[in-house]
Amino acid sequence: MKKILLLCLSAILAMAAGAATVTGKVVTPSKAPVAGATILFLNGDDSQFSATDDSGVFTIQNAVAGTYFLVIQATGYPEYQNPAVEVGDTDLDLGEIELEVPTYSLNGRVYVALPTGNVELPGALVSVKYVENGETKIQGPQSTLEDGSFLFEGLPLDTEYEVTASHDMNVTKTVTVEAGATEDFFLDIVLEMITDGVTVTGELVNDLDQPVLNGMIRFCIIQPDGSLGSEYIINCEDTNEFVQENMQPNTAYRVIITAPDYAEKVIEKFEVGEEDIDMGKISLGKSLGIESVWSDSNEAPVYYNLQGQRLTSPEKGQIVICRRGSQAAKVVF
Repeated sequence: MKKILLLCLSAILAMAAGAATVTGKVVTPSKAPVAGATILFLNGDDSQFSATDDSGVFTIQNAVAGTYFLVIQATGYPEYQNPAVEVGDTDLDLGEIELEVPTYSLNGRVYVALPTGNVELPGALVSVKYVENGETKIQGPQSTLEDGSFLFEGLPLDTEYEVTASHDMNVTKTVTVEAGATEDFFLDIVLEMITDGVTVTGELVNDLDQPVLNGMIRFCIIQPDGSLGSEYIINCEDTNEFVQENMQPNTAYRVIITAPDYAEKVIEKFEVGEEDIDMGKISLGKSLGIESVWSDSNEAPVYYNLQGQRLTSPEKGQIVICRRGSQAAKVVF
């Protein structure tokens, strides 16, 4: 009888030594508990199943030592997998296990409407505007591929999307995708050709009202969501005058002007209505230092302040008049 009791006690002790309790807590990225999640703790014949309680906590009892494949399934979240959970002879707390935020991918294609039918439009700029946790966000813009397609990934679920497409020869268009769109939803955006656009003209000069040659003017469309869309680019080769025809009417543009030896000039918002516009003279300030002004001249530069007083040693960053022979310009020293 004593031998039987000893054998039973030995078996119980061995079982206790070889079994462990595994616990953990399933939470969202904001640390909120996920209740009712299914827990799969897989290891051949010793596989076990459980579920999280209202606090997101789960418990696996009597897990023998070994390597387990942990799978967590919760409605509305991507499946969580950990193929290498090591269980020893002591209890194991896995701590907080954070599930990923479920996301949405939006596919689509941009076309241009031609008399012969719609044609795929590469190089169109597309952006997506949406609200997440009360904050307005924008993805993009991204350029469409050769087949006119675009793809936005990582968007939040169950929200409305405003998708804007633009192209320099076509009218900008915004399309609304309602909340709850299925994953296989495919958005087609058809842009109309600009047939009666606006002509914008102007000329570039320096602070002394002299022509500035070889400038570049970029008119970047400001899309309804505030992002920058397609742009019109003008290169003024050997001239200071520019003309851009057939621009999209009733549109706001961000204008960026650059020219060799001059500081970049930005007009944050330039409104174009339905009438042609002459921007007149646009003045650019010199950006180069003392040795860059008329570097082909052999005469030494002479500097004056804006009151006409000669300077022997201008301070760095000071705006001065630089004169070489019969030429003069306002520069930043």
